[in-house]
Amino acid sequence: MDGRSEKLLSGLAKAQVDFYLLPDQDPQDNFGKLQRHLQQQGFSDVHARILSSTRPQSTPESNPFIQLVIASTEKAYAHKPLILPTTVGSYTNLSAHMKDGTPTIFMARNEHNGEDNGETLARSIKQIALFIEGMAEIDATDTVE
Repeated sequence: MDGRSEKLLSGLAKAQVDFYLLPDQDPQDNFGKLQRHLQQQGFSDVHARILSSTRPQSTPESNPFIQLVIASTEKAYAHKPLILPTTVGSYTNLSAHMKDGTPTIFMARNEHNGEDNGETLARSIKQIALFIEGMAEIDATDTVE
């Protein structure tokens, strides 16, 4: 060595990539497309594997269950709720329920806004009470897709 530092670069690199799928997309199908793309573009030395996967979940807004949640929220908060048809993230514990068409929804009350107070909690409790009350009035067989 002549006093200069030598830098060695590893011939190995690792990366983790998340794919957020839309309704009706299949994680296995998308993974196959990724593998074909890598091969076609000359990246035969790149090895990919699935660490975990789940199918996207979605319940149509027209579902009576979803309509009940919307109505309960509107009554409790005195304004229409913001509806996000899909979210970024995975909820793998729901996959088993989604196979039989059971409707699924997440309700958030914006508890991270730094202004959470008793009034917000009271409205949240009212929302859930209205929802439970409304469940007695809808035909559960109409909610399953």
